[in-house]
Amino acid sequence: MNFADFVGWSGTVTAMATRFEHSVDYPFSTARLWELFSVENYWIDLLKEINGDYGVLEEFTRAGDTVTVAMTQSIPEAKLPSIITTVRRGDLKIPRRFTLKYAGGNISGDTKASVSGVSAGITGSQISSGDKASTLYRGEIKVSIPFVGGKIERIVKNELVDLFNSERDETISWESRNRSQG
Repeated sequence: MNFADFVGWSGTVTAMATRFEHSVDYPFSTARLWELFSVENYWIDLLKEINGDYGVLEEFTRAGDTVTVAMTQSIPEAKLPSIITTVRRGDLKIPRRFTLKYAGGNISGDTKASVSGVSAGITGSQISSGDKASTLYRGEIKVSIPFVGGKIERIVKNELVDLFNSERDETISWESRNRSQG
């Protein structure tokens, strides 16, 4: 009898997801934020500013009050924590897709992201509202790597907070540079 049989282990490790919640505020209205989200150049510039040459806008579509965005962001291996490079070598490519809808003066959306070559994913939602827009992000991160998944999830959670804050900062800058667009 081996150890797994002795302890009754089925051989499957069930990963628990790490939840996140974070909000960011803007100095302009939700209607103005929607105007920005509705411009393809906003997304191109946002990716360039946040991810340099490592980000690619794969898709941008606007149909009425719905915008769908698909992008691939990358993190060079040299910038990754050692716990991640221990389980996966090379740059991380992170396909990210979300749909945003504008209704009743609010923006709501759902997003999914994954990490190429790793059993990891992020699902979430966001809602923006207010005369001075405030966006609340909620979701969960799941990394299905035995023994280190939870630690990687916490790292990803911290990185997401930094990403949301960076995107807010660049959105504010982009809005001030492009007041006539929308």
